[in-house]
Parts: sequence; structure tokens; C-alpha cells
Amino acid sequence: MTVTGYGRNTLSMRGAKVISEIRAHVAGALKQTGLKNFTMLDMGGQDTKVALVTGGKLADFVMNDKCAASSGRYLENMAAILEVSLDELSSHWEEPVPLDATCGIFGESELIGQILRGFPVERLCAGINQTLVKRVIPMLKRFPAEHLVLTGGVALNTALVKLLEKEIGSTVIVPPHPQHNGAIGCAAIEK
Repeated sequence: MTVTGYGRNTLSMRGAKVISEIRAHVAGALKQTGLKNFTMLDMGGQDTKVALVTGGKLADFVMNDKCAASSGRYLENMAAILEVSLDELSSHWEEPVPLDATCGIFGESELIGQILRGFPVERLCAGINQTLVKRVIPMLKRFPAEHLVLTGGVALNTALVKLLEKEIGSTVIVPPHPQHNGAIGCAAIEK
């Protein structure tokens, strides 16, 4: 049995192997893609991780866990303000309304201001998705690679994938089960 994630050190399961979340996610991306050299962008509910994988091994990583402004929680909050589903939010990428706040709370205030200016919901959704891309690009620039693998629940956001591809100029690889990538990595390590 392998445990990971935020609760890995608070659980005391007899015989459980405790591994870091980044190790689990890299193992999951290796298993799901078959690639050995790539940059992994993991966008979960609470944080964002970028890892450089070389020769099938973690070479380096950076993590944003100080602010949920580039995570799934941010998308949930913004969808609630717009009163749209996450599916609706993740379907819009064209003509994004500029949103520049780097903080989730200030981003909500900025979004409300843009709503009051009368922008259509589709363009507001696109702006929210573009904001996530703007927040992760500096992290991605630290670890350039031929392949970008996107994992975590946010990888299901098709608009984000399209905007990322536009920004980096190449195809983003989304594994078959991006939202379960860490669990798949734990299972792969367990074997």
C-alpha cells in the first residue's frame, strides 16, 4: 500500500509506503504516457506543480501551493460567480476578456467588474481560462521540453488545453486519466 498527498503524513497505516506527491505524479505520467522526457504540468484542486522529467527520472520541479489562483479551486470559484458549470467554463477560449489580477480573491473582484461592463459570459469564461495559462507560463519556462504532459483535474478543461497549445506552440499531451494521475503513480510504484 502506498500513500501520498496532503494527508500522507497524518495517516498512520501499518506497512504503508509514504511517497511525495510529486513522485506519485511523475510516476503516473510515466505510466500513462510511456514518455521518458517531458515537462509535467499538474494542476489540481489546491496547487500547481511543474516537473522536468529526463530519462524517466524527476530532474527538477517547482510548485505553487501558496495561492489557489492557478488551480481547480480558482475555476470553481469563478464558475460560481458566473453561475455556470465547470463544463461550460472549460468550453470557451476565444476572445478572452483581459483579467490581470494575480490573486484569486482580487480575480473575483476583477471578474465582477468585467461582468458589470457587460461582457458576454463566453468571453468572461475565456478570460478566466487565459488567466490560468498566464499564471503557469513562468513556471513552464523554467523547464522547457519537447513534450508537455498536463495532469490533474484541470487537464479536463479543454479551453485551457487549447490556450496552452497556442501559447507554447505545440501539442499538450493529456493522459487518459489525468484526474487520477497521482493514484496511478502510486499503483505503478507499488508494483
